[in-house]
Amino acid sequence: MKRVSIFLSFMSSIMFSSPSYAEWTKLFTSENGSDFYVDFTTIRQTDRYVYYWELRNLIKPDKWGGLSSKTLYELDCNTTVKDRSVSTKYYTQTMGKGTPTLTDNTTGKWNYSPPQSGTEFITKQVCNAVGK
Repeated sequence: MKRVSIFLSFMSSIMFSSPSYAEWTKLFTSENGSDFYVDFTTIRQTDRYVYYWELRNLIKPDKWGGLSSKTLYELDCNTTVKDRSVSTKYYTQTMGKGTPTLTDNTTGKWNYSPPQSGTEFITKQVCNAVGK
């Protein structure tokens, strides 16, 4: 019971910490022009997983009018590196500003990053930041 309480407390601190005051570090620009950022100051680690916020800026609005998104990821650095989204908010302005257009709190399926992809680069940077 104590472990469950600690885990729930930890998850609340991650879910409700505000990424709006984040210190975003730009990691790369994709081929389609989207910029990807990670906030290394809010990375949290449990025995099994690493949690981090990623911000993506788009060059043109998506079908809901969003120009950026902030996603909380759960990352497994201990085995083959895999990640999944825990929560995503989409915004009308870049850098996660403006009105949220959509919120998705559905935990996604585990993803394995393709070799030499932007996703692999991000997950390696986050794992290195926590010494894994």
